[in-house]
Order: sequence, then C-alpha cells, then structure tokens
Amino acid sequence: MTGGLRVRALLDRQFEVVVLVLVVLAVVGGFLAYGAYGQPNTTTETNEVTVWAPNGTFTHGSTVTDNESKLAGVFDPGQSVKNRSVYYMTIMPELSGEFAFEYAADSGELDATIERTLVIRSVGQSRDEGQVEYWRQTEPLGTGSATLSPAEGATVPYDVNVSGAVAQADRVHERLGDPGQTRVSVNVTVALSGTAGGQEVDRTLEYALPLSVEGSVYRVGSVGAVEPVTRTERVTVTSEPGPLGAVGGPVLLGLALLGLAGLVYARSEGRLALTEAELTWLAYRDDRSDFDDWISTIRLPEDARSLPVAEADTLADLVDFAIDTDNSVLEQPGGGAYHVVHDGYRYTFEAPPDPTGATDESGPRSGGDADSDDGRPAPHPDPDLDAGGESEGSRTSSGAGGERESGGETDLRSLRGVGPTYAERLREAGVERPADLLEADPDRIASAADMPREGVETLVERARELVGEVEGRGQRPDADD
Repeated sequence: MTGGLRVRALLDRQFEVVVLVLVVLAVVGGFLAYGAYGQPNTTTETNEVTVWAPNGTFTHGSTVTDNESKLAGVFDPGQSVKNRSVYYMTIMPELSGEFAFEYAADSGELDATIERTLVIRSVGQSRDEGQVEYWRQTEPLGTGSATLSPAEGATVPYDVNVSGAVAQADRVHERLGDPGQTRVSVNVTVALSGTAGGQEVDRTLEYALPLSVEGSVYRVGSVGAVEPVTRTERVTVTSEPGPLGAVGGPVLLGLALLGLAGLVYARSEGRLALTEAELTWLAYRDDRSDFDDWISTIRLPEDARSLPVAEADTLADLVDFAIDTDNSVLEQPGGGAYHVVHDGYRYTFEAPPDPTGATDESGPRSGGDADSDDGRPAPHPDPDLDAGGESEGSRTSSGAGGERESGGETDLRSLRGVGPTYAERLREAGVERPADLLEADPDRIASAADMPREGVETLVERARELVGEVEGRGQRPDADD
C-alpha cells in the first residue's frame, strides 16, 4: 500500500541517516549490555570484621542458713537459690558461683591467667569531681591458669561472705567518718597471650560483678561486656544490573543490528529504490491529497462524454487548469479518472495504476484493465477511467474512432475494464459480445458474473459507445472479425 511505498522511499532517500541512527542505537545497546554483563557495576565498601571476641560471664547463688526465726515460711533451711537479682543478707550471707571465660575466633590459642578479687570500697558524689572513691580494700579470692582454644573455655569458682564484707565496711566508715556508700564487687582479671584469629594477643581484660547493699538485702548488678577485637577491611561489592541494562541493553542491541542488517540487505538487493511506476503513483497520491478541496466526486454528464479530450500529464496540472479557468475537477465515483469541462473540451487526467496491486486507503485500485497482466483479478471493472472507453495504449488523439487493439468490436475484451477473468465471467452469464450488454438486465449480469452492479452499468455505457462507433463506420456490431 501507499504507506509501505512511502517508508521505502524515506529509507532509500535517508539511507545514510537511518544507518547512522541504527549504528548509534547498537552502540548504546552494546554499552548497556556490556555494563550489565561484561563489566558489572562494582563498589568498594569498608567493613569492620571481627578478629576475635572475648566473653566473660558470672553465675551466682547462695544457700539459705538454718535460722527458722527469719525464714517466715518462705525459704527452707539449706535451700540453694541461684542467679537471683536480690538476696537477703540475714539468711543468705554468702554468695558463691563461677566465672566462665571463652573467646570466639576462626583459629588461635591463648594462655590465660584468671585472678579473682573481692573489692570493698566507699564512693560518694562531689560537686567538682563527680563520683569520688573515698577508700578501697581488696581481698584475693584465688588465681588460676589455662590454655584456651576457640572451642574450649575456662571456669573458675569464687566465694564471698557478703555480710562480713558489709560489716567490715561499716567498721571503716565508723572509724573514718566518711560520707560514702559501701560498694562490694567480685572483680576478675584475665591476662591473655598468644594468637587469636591470626592476630597476636597480649592483653588484660577486666570483669566485675557489682553488689549493692540496701539495708538487709543486696542486689547483683549486670556485668559489662568487653568489646570484640576488629580490623577494617575494604570489600568489593558487585551490584545487580537494573532492568535497563539487563534487558533493555541486549534487546536494543539485537533490534538495532537486525534492522541494520535488513536495511543493508534490502539496499543491496535493490528493494528500497522505487520503480518509475511507484514514484508516479506516490506523486499522484500526494496530488490527490493536496488538492482534495478542488475535487468533487460527480458522475460526468452524458453529453460531456462526446466532447474532444485533452489529457493532462499530472493531476496537479489538471487542478491548476481548473483554478485558472474557475472550474471544478470532477472525479468519477470510485476514483481514478478526473475531468474538467471547459469551452467545448473535456480535459482529463487518468490515475496511474497502483503498483502494489492492493486497495489503497482512498478507494479501489485505479487505472489499467480490471484484470492485470499477471492474471490477478481486480475487485471490479474500473468505472473511473475516461468515459470514451479507450484502453491504455489504444487511445486515439481525437478520442473517437479507430480499431481497438483488444481484438475487434465483437470481443468483450475490447471494452475498457474487461480482462480475461471478467470476459470469462460475462460469457458464463450469457454475454458473448459487447452488444449483448445493451439488452441485458444489469442486476442479473451482476449476480451471475459476481460483479458490482455499478461496474456492469459502466460496461453497458461503454458497450453503447462502442456500438455507436461501429455503426458510425457502417459496420454491424455483431459481425465476426
């Protein structure tokens, strides 16, 4: 169709530009695809990686002393209580338990010395210095050693007489008269040496289990954690490609290359360049669109059919003439033939045949016989050519008279618009000669020959003209050649 011809003409005319655009699209698609798959997007991140992590924990408990007057039916004498947050000093004066130490690492071996100490001190608040420690007393609870691996830890016991420590602190307070408060804690010092996680270790760690005295009870506080040992590592992280690069890039590259190959192949095979017939057809279609306001679809009057004919080379020439003479261009219903009647002449332009062999967007195929040279039947006999009934290549300069090249006046194919296919259909409908159409019923012929009624009426008019010409020459219209 015309749209396909215009595309071919554009591609042929702008071949270099289109090739350049396709190359650019292929480069862009290749760049996106390469960025997504050939060279993925990477970023460098800084991470803190744990080399080894120490962990010290306390367990604690007490045994209820045999003093029934103070049990009040809540605890049984000799009962063991564990890991409470509050202990009663009068019936649970001693606190005992274990300290467990271990460390996490992917490898290593550490020599550990674990020293336990009871610390009694007096602390207070100062306006200038904040918390103030007035005095401190220490009492060793034992020392142990062990060689540790990441899979094995060490456990050491401790035992503290809390009520005795508090009584000792009270005596010191009384002797010194300080305003501080008593603080008791079990402190553990872990001295380590060796390797852990591939790193040399020579370090001393401090852990403390705080005990705060409140009247007749003492509370066990939480143990502070020791931060793990870390090192800084720079890690390269690969980002997943987005949909634009992962999908859009390859698709764009493939389509651009496919289009480029197809375009080059079509150009090399000569499938882009338009033939002379195709160029003529496009020029006609452009003129038909440009001058639509000057064209009226009106059937040519009967008396105008016998006027002398002057042909225009292009539709634009015919429209220009109509404008100059203040006339309208008459288009036969169905399209294809255009006329201007002026000063006793009929000025005519006959549309070129559609080279695509298809129905154009404006109407049926125009020009030429209804049956094409290659045997393809047209939709119906073409009613849009000049009313004189002359076929392409057989028109006389005056528009009347002369023997037709189709084979004689008695041959159906001598009628313009009838080729082998429609001639055969007309014969099957009982029409042997053009003169037979003058007495035939158009409705019956249209039905029997599978033709539009308008097409049959056009053939009847052309048959009448043919018969008139023959009679004018003194010949019988039904005589054999």
